[in-house]
Amino acid sequence: WTPQALSLPQRDRVRWHLFPEIRVQHQALLLEDPADPAGGATPLVLPDLLQVMDLQQEQVARTLGEGHRVIHGAAGSGKTMILSMVAQAIMSRDAALHRETYIFIIVPKHEIFKQTSLALLDADLPHAFIKAGQPMDMTQRVQLCSASTLINRLDQLAPALAGKRIFKFFDEAQHTASPTYRTIMDTLGGWSLGATATPERLDGRPLTMFDDMILGPTPYELMDKCVLVKPRYVQ
Repeated sequence: WTPQALSLPQRDRVRWHLFPEIRVQHQALLLEDPADPAGGATPLVLPDLLQVMDLQQEQVARTLGEGHRVIHGAAGSGKTMILSMVAQAIMSRDAALHRETYIFIIVPKHEIFKQTSLALLDADLPHAFIKAGQPMDMTQRVQLCSASTLINRLDQLAPALAGKRIFKFFDEAQHTASPTYRTIMDTLGGWSLGATATPERLDGRPLTMFDDMILGPTPYELMDKCVLVKPRYVQ
């Protein structure tokens, strides 16, 4: 017998079985054993494609540490997926420990609300919205927020958040240097995690509210993995 190297899809299949925390969670339903109407069990059938975070995304998710962190990665590198998976891990852990926790996922633009909401649903995270024109539902412990609406509702949130553990996730974290975001961070307190493709602002203000930056894969690495398309230069 001659040892054979595993292909990348085979490695991902092994990782999917060994490490449940790196699965793209809408496929976690495949592990359930639903009963049929007659009271029997439906046999489990695994699909050909089992989605997991790639090795670089997993490394980022596992090395966040305790301080406030910002993830720097190119567009398309899976930053929103990492934020969603970290949120799912926090909620699962705190539910097991009977902790009362709120996670606020804050985005600067209405245009990326749907994208972020879908990523949260893929991570098996039901959520409510803090957004103009929508009433607040604080029974949901994960809140997807528009920054411009959240800052105007901070006083309304205070009673519900008293004594709770607070986590703040910032998509497009370069905006956290602005006065609006600083007010949100200071008022809510708790732990902060950000993600951005552009950590250097045009006005030169640094992202000093984070203790450390975690570097994701470079665009060239993503191109080599066929995650991003290589550009064509036209003279």
